[in-house]
Amino acid sequence: MQFRLMQQRLRGFTGMWGLGTALLLSACGGGSDGGTAVVAPAPAPVSYSISATVSGLAAGVSVGLQNNGADTATRSANGSFSFATPVASGGSYAVTVSAQPSGQTCAVSNSTGSGIGADVANVQITCSTNTYTIGGSVTGLAVGASLTLQNSGADALTRTADGSFSFATPVAANGSYAVTVSTQPVGQTCMVTNGTGAGLAAPVGNVAVVCVNRVRYAYVTNSIGNVVSQYGIGTGGGLTALTPATVTTGLFPYSVTMDPTGRYAYVANVNSNTLSQYSIGAGGALSPLSPATVATGVGPVAMAVDPTGHFAYVLNNFDGTVSQYSIGAGGALAALNPAVAVTGGFPQSVTIDPTGRFVYVVNAGSDSVSQYSIGSVGALTPLSPAFVVTGGNPISMAVDPTGHYAYVANYDDDTVSLYSIGSGGVLTPLSPALVSTGTGPFSVTVDPTGRYAYVTNNSGDTVSQYSIGAGGALSALSPATVPTGAAPTSITFDPTGQYAYVANNGDNTVSQFILGMGGVLTALSPASVAAGNGPQSVTTTFGP
Repeated sequence: MQFRLMQQRLRGFTGMWGLGTALLLSACGGGSDGGTAVVAPAPAPVSYSISATVSGLAAGVSVGLQNNGADTATRSANGSFSFATPVASGGSYAVTVSAQPSGQTCAVSNSTGSGIGADVANVQITCSTNTYTIGGSVTGLAVGASLTLQNSGADALTRTADGSFSFATPVAANGSYAVTVSTQPVGQTCMVTNGTGAGLAAPVGNVAVVCVNRVRYAYVTNSIGNVVSQYGIGTGGGLTALTPATVTTGLFPYSVTMDPTGRYAYVANVNSNTLSQYSIGAGGALSPLSPATVATGVGPVAMAVDPTGHFAYVLNNFDGTVSQYSIGAGGALAALNPAVAVTGGFPQSVTIDPTGRFVYVVNAGSDSVSQYSIGSVGALTPLSPAFVVTGGNPISMAVDPTGHYAYVANYDDDTVSLYSIGSGGVLTPLSPALVSTGTGPFSVTVDPTGRYAYVTNNSGDTVSQYSIGAGGALSALSPATVPTGAAPTSITFDPTGQYAYVANNGDNTVSQFILGMGGVLTALSPASVAAGNGPQSVTTTFGP
């Protein structure tokens, strides 16, 4: 019994020893008998921020951004920012634009990366304002013609054929455009539709420029009949009488002159000492203004209007003066102060240079040309010298379109005097100073291109035709002359420069020609049309 008790005590002691050993091993971190170890907490995972910089963003708009297709950020100002959600170490990022700002496009650079081990701060969002092209199409432009378009008064674009066009300078988003024709083609009028817009949000390609042939008219003074014959000019250059065919003038109408806009016409009435003034209607017919006439000097024979349409000058053959006028908004003339300037003897024609700075008066009675400058308010001031010498009995003068050369028809000498025009407007004889014409040269003109000159030979019933050389000299064409009607007086070209018309005082007709290759005039069919009694002057214009 004692032995059994001792064994129990020994077994109890052994259990206690085992427990202590287990506790000791546990305290030492483990034991060979598989006891559970105590582990320290793991460190927190590492992550990095994704930052970007916005630049170029316009005021008042915002851009939407995302990282990895989520984590959206909206920015409404330029500068740096960080996405709200960082990316774990070794992870990746992909920054994109989820919503573009109104009127702008934003692009992302340095937008992606992977295996990251540090904060990212080099993502760039660059925004720029959208621009849109402005274009359309041209139709109806004549062969060989050209027109110039502008957008909003700038960005000039010249077109020489039908087809599509686009301006070189695009327009910013939300901007506006206004397409206009700054230079019309000769002989045509081009009209713009769909030419304006604002608040642009897309390219414009529907601007339509449609060109049509301009209406042209011709007018002839009939000095004995006291009327002006009025004609339409057809597409082939032929003259057709308007309805009514004539309009009444003063006594012995000698010349007819148009203003540059084609809205007004003026007739010098030699025996009435007046100038009749008219408006030109939509159909070309002349209608008297109010007042219908203005007083001139004695024996008015010729008139010229400056290129701006602001001033007019009338030659008074019998008293050796130039009456000078301003032209009002409605076309009526008002005398300047002073009302007249002095010329040489029996002034016969008046010409203004293309720049509108100088006036030249041919003095048939003193074999000279008076030369003037035009002041700021239109009054004439003699140049120095005030006169240059011509041939005998000069009748008319023409200045080439460049304003470099001038030509004077000398009736008694059967010659044309040739001059260069200096920077101050003074005429200087060329070398040679003269070229021969037919018999009784009466009227001289230069075609609108400035390449050819033509002279009516009043006693020879012909027109002499010349080419104009680089230095202004005239050289006879081949043939040197073309026949006209009887006693041709005035010659002029239509506004396009394609056709020429000659008033034949001796047979009451107007000869009509086409300008052919090399400048040679070729008669149309029919070669002439009827005028009134004693046709003296012919002029042409585009309709208003």
